[in-house]
Amino acid sequence: MRWSLRQTRCGSKTHTPGPLNLFMNYPLDPAGKFSRLPPTTKPGDYVEFCAEMDLILILSACPQDLMPINGVEQIPTEAHILLTQELKGYVEMTKTEIERTKLVDELRDNAKSTLAETGTIRSSVEAVAKELRKLAAHRDFWTAHDYPDPELDQQQARYLIAEDEDNTFALYLNVMRPGKKFHHITTLHGLVSLP
Repeated sequence: MRWSLRQTRCGSKTHTPGPLNLFMNYPLDPAGKFSRLPPTTKPGDYVEFCAEMDLILILSACPQDLMPINGVEQIPTEAHILLTQELKGYVEMTKTEIERTKLVDELRDNAKSTLAETGTIRSSVEAVAKELRKLAAHRDFWTAHDYPDPELDQQQARYLIAEDEDNTFALYLNVMRPGKKFHHITTLHGLVSLP
């Protein structure tokens, strides 16, 4: 969760709040001991909230294979969010963000097409790398405001820019801090699956 929050405008000044457990069956007995039991809810049950201020919502269906808190099957469970009003403010994209998203999508599509046609041979990988360098050259896309520097005890911060649903292609941005000196250096990496 903290890693995801660092990719937002909240930056690195975040903390991990206590969760609000909606469907978890986590009773407290008279002796003060918690039990982790299967949920009593059924598919289709829901909770409705009204946001009265801007917020960032993080949702987890508690994928858990050690105890049955997300069901006796102990397998990942889907959770869905339905937004009933247009989101404003935080999620509105700027002109730069729209252009960045467009070029990232084009790079991803072109890279997948190139690699599918030729395979992962040196020339095709070099062609993708050339396009990556062009994208990385847009310095206004990769500002410290959107991609904060690493924490003081870290040498780099990695941000997921794009990823396919089948996990065959992902694009990351690394923000590097050489040694203990403060230098905002950005490098863009495209990760593709290799045979």
